Amino acid sequence: MSIEQSDAELLDAYSNGDDIALGMLINRYMPAVYNYARRLCGSDTEAQDITQDALVKVWANIGKFDKERALFKTWLWRIVRNTTFDSLRKHAHSHTPFSSFDTEDGNTITDTSSDGLPMPDELFAKAEDAATLERALQKLTPPARDVLLLHYHEHLTFDEIGTTLNESINTVKSRHRRALESLRKIIQNE
Repeated sequence: MSIEQSDAELLDAYSNGDDIALGMLINRYMPAVYNYARRLCGSDTEAQDITQDALVKVWANIGKFDKERALFKTWLWRIVRNTTFDSLRKHAHSHTPFSSFDTEDGNTITDTSSDGLPMPDELFAKAEDAATLERALQKLTPPARDVLLLHYHEHLTFDEIGTTLNESINTVKSRHRRALESLRKIIQNE
C-alpha cells in the first residue's frame, strides 16, 4: 500500500478488508478539511471540532458510499460542508439565516448588475497580501465563501461543487461570479 494510490484504489483496498487504507484516505484529506473549516468558520477550535466530526461521519458512513454515484472527494466535501454549516448555524452570532440571501433560483436578493470593472478570476493569485485576502474572505457570507474555497483552495470543478452542494452548475457559476464580484469590491475598499 502506498500513499500515491488513488482514492478509488484505497477504497477498493478498504472494501477488501484493509483498514489501513481508510486511515490513509482520511489522512490524505485531513489538512484540507481543517483548512476549509478554518477559513469558513474563522476559528481554530471550531475548525478542529468540525474536522473531527466530519471525519468521524466519513468513517461511520463509508459503507454507504456508492462509487457509482459520486467521487469520494465530492461525497467527502458534502459531509464536510454540511458539518461546517451545521456548526455555523449552531454557533451563529447573527439571527440572519444564510438562506435569506438567496432566492429559489440561486440569485441573491441584493444581486446587482456589474459596474463595468473587470471581474478577474485570478483574484486569489493577484491579491497583494494573503492577510488582506483572508480578511476579505471573512467579510463574505458563508455560502459565497464556501463556493470560492471549494473552487480555489480545494480545486473542485464547478460540476463537483454542484454535486457537493446539490445545486445546478448554473447556480454554482452564478454564486461564484457574485462572490468574486463581492470579494473584488471588498479588496478595492481596503
